[in-house]
Amino acid sequence: MSLKPQPHGNHFNWSNANYVREIPFICEVPRFPKAFCEPGWSLHMKSRSCFFLITLELNFHNAAMKCRSLSSNLASINDATENDLALKMIEKLKPATKVWFGLRWNAAKSNDAAIPPKTPYDKFYKYFIENMAYNVDGTPVSSYHYFDTATQPDGWRENIVENCVLYETDTRKWHDYNCVDRLASSLCRKMASTQPYKYGNSP
Repeated sequence: MSLKPQPHGNHFNWSNANYVREIPFICEVPRFPKAFCEPGWSLHMKSRSCFFLITLELNFHNAAMKCRSLSSNLASINDATENDLALKMIEKLKPATKVWFGLRWNAAKSNDAAIPPKTPYDKFYKYFIENMAYNVDGTPVSSYHYFDTATQPDGWRENIVENCVLYETDTRKWHDYNCVDRLASSLCRKMASTQPYKYGNSP
């Protein structure tokens, strides 16, 4: 079909056209292309990301390497919708286990920035985000969190080496733990594809 101008005025009508005839044309790119994940991965449509749960229990460093072997990273969690998807995936774990994701903190990032003494945990998180926390996938750390702010994160405040963050087994809240000694399942994340995957390419 083509748009054919009318003899008078600025009106156009649809018209049949010979498909071998060379005439101008218009292309369209979908505003929101379809998003696809490999079999076994879960799609988060808002961020157009795919999430995958590895049940093998590893320390943080090996978990990060395992995610990279799947062309992904330990997942960054940036808002409540991403956290809700993660929780739904984690709830399926039987038996329940702790689950690493991609949030870490490094006291060296603080540049000796002083946190006011006796700062309550709910106020401490702002300092934690601005001065210490980072995502291993390189994305900015958002203001959203799912810590139990009555007690977490506590590693730096209590002078304990707990630099990596996971979902706790019972509460499913975020909790900082030792990166090396603690073994846990892990949550991976990567960008969705605009092309469907062929069945059988799952990790």
